[in-house]
Amino acid sequence: MSTRCIVLVVIALFGGFTFLSIDRFTTAVGRSAHGIEVQRVYNKPATGSSHGDPHDSELSPPTGGESATLPKATLLTTIVYHLEEVTPAVWSSLREICGDSKTIISILYAKGHPSQVHSSLQDDCYDVILLDQRDVMETEDWMDRKQELESSRIHRLGHLRAWQRETLRLQPNLVPQISSVIVIDLDLLTLPLPSALASASESVGAIGGEDVVCANGHESWLLLRHYYDSFALVLNDGTWAFPLLTSVKSIFFLLQHNFYRKVSSHYPGNYPVKSCFGGLAVYRADKWFEPRCNYEIEPMPDDLAMTLNAYRNANGEVCEHVVFHMCLAENSDGGELKIGIKPDMDLSRDANIGGWNNPTLIYALLAAGFSFCVWRTVGCQWRSEEPGGGITTSVSYMKLANSVSFIRQRKDSGEPTLPLPPKMTGEDSKYKKFQSVPNLKVLGGEGIV
Repeated sequence: MSTRCIVLVVIALFGGFTFLSIDRFTTAVGRSAHGIEVQRVYNKPATGSSHGDPHDSELSPPTGGESATLPKATLLTTIVYHLEEVTPAVWSSLREICGDSKTIISILYAKGHPSQVHSSLQDDCYDVILLDQRDVMETEDWMDRKQELESSRIHRLGHLRAWQRETLRLQPNLVPQISSVIVIDLDLLTLPLPSALASASESVGAIGGEDVVCANGHESWLLLRHYYDSFALVLNDGTWAFPLLTSVKSIFFLLQHNFYRKVSSHYPGNYPVKSCFGGLAVYRADKWFEPRCNYEIEPMPDDLAMTLNAYRNANGEVCEHVVFHMCLAENSDGGELKIGIKPDMDLSRDANIGGWNNPTLIYALLAAGFSFCVWRTVGCQWRSEEPGGGITTSVSYMKLANSVSFIRQRKDSGEPTLPLPPKMTGEDSKYKKFQSVPNLKVLGGEGIV
């Protein structure tokens, strides 16, 4: 391929990648093999105090009948690799959530300083429980499964979520305070409005309401919104959405976009499914604290393992949300978990975090297609040989030669530059037209011309 073709391909690829979001959130949950351990519990400081005393926790066991008078709260749990990588918009949304209702936040993190949490939340939350991921590397469970957890992000993420949930469940006075639990990712661009979250919390708290309500999470690319969390999505008929929404067909037929629109237009009520997440899910407290279930179950019951076989990827991994939801369903009355996607509980994620079908590849394919069109237009071709011992060229003559005037310098006579004739005929034309292009070598029967 000529230098001209290489330059065109590079320009096209560069142009394609400029469509990518410049507001990229580069970190994902659990990318390093850091463990988890309780660091300390921070409480909202009393008036006039700059920092709460972690040993004076309001989550410690109350005296007398104090527990009966405690107001109900919302527990918000999340995992992040580095505290400083949470965007200001997300911190602001968390402050709004805390200001809208009594909220206890639990953050499982690997890097960063707790002061980042205090400065970002500005003491708006009722309590903030910080858990450190790194200490789990010293636990026996982690050491026994070290290779597995370090090599698989899905297994590592399930392990972290399971540990965080179990740690919170065993807090002496936490569970009685909680009416609903919000599980959220922090690798997001925007969070739902507090009103949508409040509505979801009321829905899971109502008699006969859902057990779980998920966000309608989307990514934006090609100027359209696409539902992104298909790995955790199991439709109401038991169909796993991941193979459908991440196929090559889904890109050409915009299946992720169509599913997002289908959910967004669903009315009335929430869009029923068997499992979902979408970056955020609201649980009824007694469901999320169910002692028989977790995001990681070892050993796993045979009947649950058989159910999960339908939702394994090529590496045999199952999304931790699917594990949790299928377990909750089997341990619910009637073997059914009431779960749905709330159409107006909308949030957005950076599209470049996705898998092989994320816009990085899609734009690259589009750029490659554009490069091919340019290549065909200007006549850049691979090396080819005509039958019968004809000439072999590295690059064909530009197809635009008949419509564009080229200037050449006749070296043999020193004459001034002349325009190239629009068309040449005769047996020698294929040699002469190549001679008219400077620095172009032609291999023929008579050697290099």
